[in-house]
Amino acid sequence: MDNPVVNFQMPYENAERVMDFYTKAFGWKMVNTGEATHNYIAALTTESDEFESLTPSAINGGFSPKSPYSDTTAIVVSVKDIQLATAAVKNAGGTVLGDPMDVPNVGKMVSILDSENNKLTLLQH
Repeated sequence: MDNPVVNFQMPYENAERVMDFYTKAFGWKMVNTGEATHNYIAALTTESDEFESLTPSAINGGFSPKSPYSDTTAIVVSVKDIQLATAAVKNAGGTVLGDPMDVPNVGKMVSILDSENNKLTLLQH
């Protein structure tokens, strides 16, 4: 099946607190990637190679500092072609929130709203 859910993203207010919580509550490995990546914190929820899950059907995710652009939980959907995917979102009655942006060593990402105003993120590797 095309376009699987591959990641989750959530906002945080306090990096140490969120890292401590998810480590203690679920045993996740939390990796603060630093200022070069806007203080993104990778959440490794399963055995992983770098940041990619090695466990079928399991996903990893991460946390970004809370901001007007990162204030809710997002489900990340993998797409083969972000331009075709955003056109399909619009044709299906959704909204594309801005232009796709390059994420170093990851790919292109853009957030969307579905027909019910739920926020998702599209990722082209």
